[in-house]
Amino acid sequence: MHETIATHLELLPALQRAETVYDRSTAQHSARVGTMSALIGEVLGLDSAELGILTWVGVLHDIGKLTVSEEVLHKPGSLFTADEWEQLRHHAIAGEQLMLAFGSQLRPMAAVVRSHHERWDGSGYPDGLDGEDLPSFARIIGVADAYDLLTHAQPYRKDSLAHHAAIELVVHGRGTKFEPGVVDAFAHLDRRGVIATIARSMQHRPSTIAAVNAARRVGVGTTRHRHLRTSVA
Repeated sequence: MHETIATHLELLPALQRAETVYDRSTAQHSARVGTMSALIGEVLGLDSAELGILTWVGVLHDIGKLTVSEEVLHKPGSLFTADEWEQLRHHAIAGEQLMLAFGSQLRPMAAVVRSHHERWDGSGYPDGLDGEDLPSFARIIGVADAYDLLTHAQPYRKDSLAHHAAIELVVHGRGTKFEPGVVDAFAHLDRRGVIATIARSMQHRPSTIAAVNAARRVGVGTTRHRHLRTSVA
């Protein structure tokens, strides 16, 4: 898996730039998710190579939205038809397909992209996976993604939540929507003020991988939780 990153150093930034050109707000969201995911992974004990992979998958988790029409992507959710909701939800599968189109070597990363809306209790989509069947990186990205979506207005939901209200909702999902150990790592970062700091510092920052890596260098003074061994396949 580490070799996959090494051999796709031109492809992965190109995919990220394409997302930025198509929809800047999605790209900025993805940059924040990549950053928070890597910080969670650091608390969980991932090594530097694993953290590099996790950052990239977080940055590209919504790449499938390139296949969603701009009209649907920016339409208020209250006006969505059933077909439009299905088109939006299909972005997880489309993201997997886009990555696989560039080569089978990206299959492990593509599986995480497909699964980032799956939930620990099986209530997610597109496959209804639960528990240990969820790719481990998808469990981490799912928590970071949920928090960021809650704290930033979306076309389908104009109201955003304050930081503490969003944290409360994520923690409430411990053991149901989200893996307990991942939520514990996220809560540890929040207690140290890291989550709020990242959310503020990346609010208007250009969504480049350089910015993501710079944000990751924020000193978090992590305390190791159980080591989450990651086979992202």
